[in-house]
Amino acid sequence: MMLNRLLQASALVLLFGSACTNEERIAVTEENELHITALEAAQFEDHGDKIFELRAFDGADQQVASVRKRVGTVTDLLELQPGVEASGSEIVISVGDEHHREYSREQQAFFLAGTFAPAIQHFLAIREVASALASRASITVAAGNVAPDGDAAESAFTTQACPASYLNSAIQAKQCCYTSMYALTPSGWATIRYTLFMHPTNIVPVTRQYSGSSTFKCKSQTGGSCIGLNCFWGPNGFARPTMTDHQPNMRIESRPAQEFGFGGTDTGCRAISYATWQTVIFGNLYGNFGAACGCACDGSGRTCFDSTSQAANAGGLCPQANGLVCNQTGTCPAGGGGGADQFGY
Repeated sequence: MMLNRLLQASALVLLFGSACTNEERIAVTEENELHITALEAAQFEDHGDKIFELRAFDGADQQVASVRKRVGTVTDLLELQPGVEASGSEIVISVGDEHHREYSREQQAFFLAGTFAPAIQHFLAIREVASALASRASITVAAGNVAPDGDAAESAFTTQACPASYLNSAIQAKQCCYTSMYALTPSGWATIRYTLFMHPTNIVPVTRQYSGSSTFKCKSQTGGSCIGLNCFWGPNGFARPTMTDHQPNMRIESRPAQEFGFGGTDTGCRAISYATWQTVIFGNLYGNFGAACGCACDGSGRTCFDSTSQAANAGGLCPQANGLVCNQTGTCPAGGGGGADQFGY
């Protein structure tokens, strides 16, 4: 079986013209419902797209699950977000016949806070899986039984209706819920915060990770300086939105902390699919943050008016107290702009 996988890897080299790099095998010591005993992680390029794969094997060395992250062109983005840029990322999780897909314009660090089928939930619940995704692919998993032992595992959740100030004025966020919780990030265990709502026309879940700090606006992921579209945290302190493929009759709910791998009586936001339509719990909301706000192109961390934004006249224009239009300095990367379309909602 090991020989077969080596032959498969050789076939990838011949097909794509680039060998896998940093391929490694990871032992899984935690007992799990999928009987996974080993993982294999690999990175390679496919026609210019950057690929990360994590494959999971049982005791008979049969593949039972996988995660595939692709950074490149994602055409769905043009249907679901404003703007004309199709570059982004796609993450596909597969366990048996179950498949889960998320996509975003984000290309640096990635965030899974999902609505997962039980088998996929069990897969992401394996600590070695969450650890491999965080350390090798910059993917934060905010779901599953991955919490560490001790007090940190009881870190309190907060769940509430979204504040209007957290949302862009250009789009109605349906069933909007806001949560903070503890999760395994590429930098270790930390509190993460996010909004979850339904896209108003395409009816797919949209997740936006929040920096949680008024100083982390138009900043790099670690709070450093950044230029325009290169910023990780956008003008309102949120990362780029992530969408999940459509499922029928989805309702956003406050779900027990145990579903996220924690004890206690707290709750977190999740989108649940039902056989029939259910009465909604969280209301619909237009935000009051300026639709045309972008990040300055001079590395100052200031928000600015993004004159390239298609949503520039959708209400709540970005305050121009800074006297700054994103593109005036000429220091943006090619195809620049301030990122109002990139950060979308």
